[in-house]
Amino acid sequence: MPLATTVPEVSVRQIAHVAVDARVGSLTGLFDYLIPESLEGQVQVGQRVRVPFGRRSVNGFVCALDQAPGVIELKPIEAVIDAEPVLPATLVELAAQVADHYMVPLDEVIRAAVPPRVRQVAKRPGSRRRRSRILSAGSGPAMAAFPLEPAQL
Repeated sequence: MPLATTVPEVSVRQIAHVAVDARVGSLTGLFDYLIPESLEGQVQVGQRVRVPFGRRSVNGFVCALDQAPGVIELKPIEAVIDAEPVLPATLVELAAQVADHYMVPLDEVIRAAVPPRVRQVAKRPGSRRRRSRILSAGSGPAMAAFPLEPAQL
């Protein structure tokens, strides 16, 4: 009588490769986190997320999305900070190429490419980002008074 060889079904879960802003000495600069069911479909490459890191929570950028077998134990992402990605996927891809070329961790390349104000999250809930005076002056009715050059049309 032949033995029945059934392979148990292994569930596949969504994971995110996150470059944490923690200045640690890792080879790749990426750490894997489980995307909890409550955040599935909301996490995108280039978004800032809050993740557990040791005994504290840190911010990081999602650099890639992947799938892993359900048997792997990973800590879950705590929160998505921004509704839309802060970094375009093309910039994350470029940062990965630079990291590979210069053999440095990806988190260091992202830290060098992203201004500190973008990496930080406001401490107070509900606080707004300050708008640049130049950007504020460049929008609104005063801007309509300047005609466009033919090359700008």
